[in-house]
Amino acid sequence: MERRKIFFILGILILILLGIGYFLFNEDFELRSCEKISDSELKDSCISRLAYDRIDSSLCEEIGDSTFIKSRFSSYDVDPEIVKRKDDCYRSLGEFTNESSNCDKIKNTKLADVCYFVVANNLLDGDLCDKMSTELFMEFTGKRSYYRDNCYTQISQETLELGLCDRVVGTIFHTRESCREALLS
Repeated sequence: MERRKIFFILGILILILLGIGYFLFNEDFELRSCEKISDSELKDSCISRLAYDRIDSSLCEEIGDSTFIKSRFSSYDVDPEIVKRKDDCYRSLGEFTNESSNCDKIKNTKLADVCYFVVANNLLDGDLCDKMSTELFMEFTGKRSYYRDNCYTQISQETLELGLCDRVVGTIFHTRESCREALLS
C-alpha cells in the first residue's frame, strides 16, 4: 500500500514537470514562429500580440520599425495617425498593467500622453499627469484644452485633492478655477 502511494506521488510529479516543460517550450515555440515570418509588418504584429498575451513588455523591444494607421488614440481624437507598432505595444501593456514604465518607453508624444492619462486615471495618481507633455490638445464641444489639464481635473474630482487644480495650466475649457469649482460643488 505504501509503495502505491509513492508511485502515485512520483507519477503526479512527473506529470507536473512535463506540463512545466511543455509550457516553457511552447512559449519559445510561439516566439520562434513569429520570428520566422518574413513580412516585417506581420512579424511585428505577431510579436506584439504575443507580448500582450504574455503581458511581457520585454517582447515589445523585439518589434521592428513597422507602422500602422491608428484611427483614434482616444474618444477626443478625430485624426488618424501613423504609429510605430513598438510604441503601441508599450502603450497597450502600460494601460493594461497600469505600469507607467511602459509609457516611458514610447517615443510618440501623443501616444505616450494617452498612455500616461489612462494609467494616471486608473491609479488616481496625479503625479503621472506631470509626465504628460503640454503639446496634446483635445477638442471638446468646440473648445480646446490641454490633455494634461484634463488629467489633473479628472483625478482631482475622483480623489478630492484640491492641490491638483493648482497644476492646471488653463485654457478655454479647463482652468484652475473651473477645476476648483467642479471639486467644491
